[in-house]
Amino acid sequence: MATRVVPQYVDLINAAQLEAFLNNNAIRYPFHLSTLSWALHCIENFPFDLGRLSEAGLVTKDPLLITLKQLRLCLQRGMYELSLAEKSRHQQIPVVMQE
Repeated sequence: MATRVVPQYVDLINAAQLEAFLNNNAIRYPFHLSTLSWALHCIENFPFDLGRLSEAGLVTKDPLLITLKQLRLCLQRGMYELSLAEKSRHQQIPVVMQE
């Protein structure tokens, strides 16, 4: 889901810089997943204010997002809405039982 939500709000400028930032700040991240998943974990655990996000190789897309709290809320809302849409989609698929 991160690969669909994060790009709406954040551009990943430098994946190597993001990885180094995560390691240097002891932020745990799912190294086996996409770099956009790493970005989500970084934002969720970012130890600084939004103005320093570029230190992690990330840049916000929306100039109206001026606090880290706003960015986190947007990402959480996006993830929640996507999960609801996925749940709704799966509930509409009829299950065919074979005898």
